[in-house]
Amino acid sequence: MASTTPRRRRTVNPPDYVPARRSAGDTPTITPDMIVQRLLDFLRRRGWIAIPLALLAGALLGTLAWSYLPLVYTARRDVSLSPPNADRLAEFKQTQIEKLISPVVCKIAVNLPQARSLPFVQSSADPAEVLGKMIQVESDPLAQSFSVTASDTDPKVAQSIVNCAVDAYLQFAQDEKSAEIASDVKATETERDDNLKAIERIKDQQIELARQAGYGDPQSLRKQIDQLESERREREKERDRVEFDRMDASKALELANASSIELTPEQEQSLNSGGGGDQTLEKALSVMESQAEEIRRNSVNGEQDPDFIRAKQYIARQRANMGGGKEGMRERYRQSNAKKKDESIRTLEGKIVSSQQQEKILSQRISALSATIVKLQAVAQDIERSRLDLESKERSVDAANNRLADLRRNARDTNVYSPIEADEPKIPKSSSKRLMAIFGGAAGGFFAVLVLFALADFQVNLITRPDHLEKTQPLPVLGVLPRLPEGKRIPTDNDFLPGAKYRSVWLAMNEAINSLRITLTFAPDRHNDGMSSLMVTSPRDAEGKSTFVAHMAISMARTGVKVVIVEADLHRPTQYETFGVSRDPGLSDVLHGKVTVQDVLKETMYPGLYVLPAGTPVDERTPTLLPERVKQVFADLREMFQMIIVDAPPVLPVYDALVFGQNVDETILLVRCDHSRFQTIGQTQSRLESVGIPIAGLVVCGSKSATRYGYYYDGYASYRSNGSANGKHKSNGVTKKSNDSESTKA
Repeated sequence: MASTTPRRRRTVNPPDYVPARRSAGDTPTITPDMIVQRLLDFLRRRGWIAIPLALLAGALLGTLAWSYLPLVYTARRDVSLSPPNADRLAEFKQTQIEKLISPVVCKIAVNLPQARSLPFVQSSADPAEVLGKMIQVESDPLAQSFSVTASDTDPKVAQSIVNCAVDAYLQFAQDEKSAEIASDVKATETERDDNLKAIERIKDQQIELARQAGYGDPQSLRKQIDQLESERREREKERDRVEFDRMDASKALELANASSIELTPEQEQSLNSGGGGDQTLEKALSVMESQAEEIRRNSVNGEQDPDFIRAKQYIARQRANMGGGKEGMRERYRQSNAKKKDESIRTLEGKIVSSQQQEKILSQRISALSATIVKLQAVAQDIERSRLDLESKERSVDAANNRLADLRRNARDTNVYSPIEADEPKIPKSSSKRLMAIFGGAAGGFFAVLVLFALADFQVNLITRPDHLEKTQPLPVLGVLPRLPEGKRIPTDNDFLPGAKYRSVWLAMNEAINSLRITLTFAPDRHNDGMSSLMVTSPRDAEGKSTFVAHMAISMARTGVKVVIVEADLHRPTQYETFGVSRDPGLSDVLHGKVTVQDVLKETMYPGLYVLPAGTPVDERTPTLLPERVKQVFADLREMFQMIIVDAPPVLPVYDALVFGQNVDETILLVRCDHSRFQTIGQTQSRLESVGIPIAGLVVCGSKSATRYGYYYDGYASYRSNGSANGKHKSNGVTKKSNDSESTKA
């Protein structure tokens, strides 16, 4: 069991390559970009002054423009076209526009119910001619649509004029298309009606055939045939069974006739066991007399009981036949056996005769059933032929209905559409551009101010660059990790090959992890009693701590250290998916005492690297992280591994990291660029240090600027391998080939 004495605080000064921890009282360095951010924050707090002023200015300008411009409203409605031949779009569009402004369509429009209340319809002698002059058509030569517009001082009148004109045009196009297909519709309906009559006639024929056969409908006839077939099969099975019994009885009769009359083994034993047949018979008769006397005592009739009388008569007959010793008894046994043989023969002969009679009766019944079935099947075949004819007629009816549906659909498909009616115009035509500019400028200024303030607030609090942390936070920045490709945590060997898509990213990640590993391992203040356990946590979720833990563990395992990853995030575990191991059983099962630590350790594909998964999900209300149990788990792990890396959950949402941090040597706080915020770092530090868990430093992941170090390393590796003659280096007289991939993965 490992020692559980408190860890000693190191007093040795760290070397120059280890970032120094700045005390909370030190004054942070103020840079110009921080000043700009503070100014933006100040403007955000005073933004309530600019917003009302912008709204007031926009309202004043709109009022002035509204007062001096004439109010003429223009309503618009679009008509979409789908010409049968796309090459003749212009010709088709011109034809439809001529129909729209034709006197016929205008006359239909002014007679619509919604047009009768319009002023020009009530006051004009020829409202159709007036309407033709009021509506205007706007068309783009290349567009498959045109717009119908109308202007009036009353916006509702302009809206009604446009809608009436387009509705009349659509109605006219619909009537034209309906007239074209009217003859086809009538012929198809006639064909469908004829087939429906034929279907009724066939159904009547089926019912008549079934009635002639003695049944009310074809379904009952089919059911009766099935019942007769089933009964015939049952009779055939019964006949086969009777025939089989008769054959067995015949064989038994042959054996009985051929057998000789011999004494049974029991009879032979009876003769030889009592010293003589008479003595044996006497003993048997004495027993029978005792039984007869018992019958008499128990019967209410006494000596008049029938069973008692038969027993006494049998005993008297046997006593009269006694004599002759064993030979006499043997002869009597033979006579008894001969009598039984004769009775058996007679029984078998009677069974054979009875079976023959049953076979005859069953054969007659089967023949009668077969004849009835043949007769009914003939009727059923006639009904089946009529059924096929019926199905053919029904298919014809369905085809006719489908053709009618297509025709009616084609009647509605007039190649012109305008499903959306014109809206009531809200802005006068003559001042629409000016008003739109005024309102657009006011709205644009309003939203621009809001966006500016929002971005300022977001930039002030969000961590965008690692150097901001170095200037403002008392915690040292131990390392900076690059932004990794989406959806991939651990690279493969192919990702390090020259020409790989994200080779530079993985090179930068590899070098950053190795540098951080050396910083944590070889710092002088860690040499006194060593570091055998490390906890990685973050202020909130989705900040990349699980990916960092996986890379750090793999890097340490490749140096020959026996490492275990403790997946302490019981709420959202991911390490078991990263390394392809099962989630349960795991840490939660160990803490509940169901299994031991040795039982749940999972070996990974990396030599010397093991994973202690999260385990079976538990109820959030169940106490799992009891300090004594957690302490025992870490004690067991220290006996088996040289390095323990704890993938802890975030500090602010849950308390789990406060429990695990009591059992580790060092704690690293991981934050993510463009995700973490400054204030959460201070909250996390205060929460951890309040329970005596110091933070070794910060690790920043997701930095875009860190990726460029991968390009530098790649270029340096290429220069090193190409700088020597033929790509070789000489050391101590021995020629060795350089290996880029090995140096990359070191």
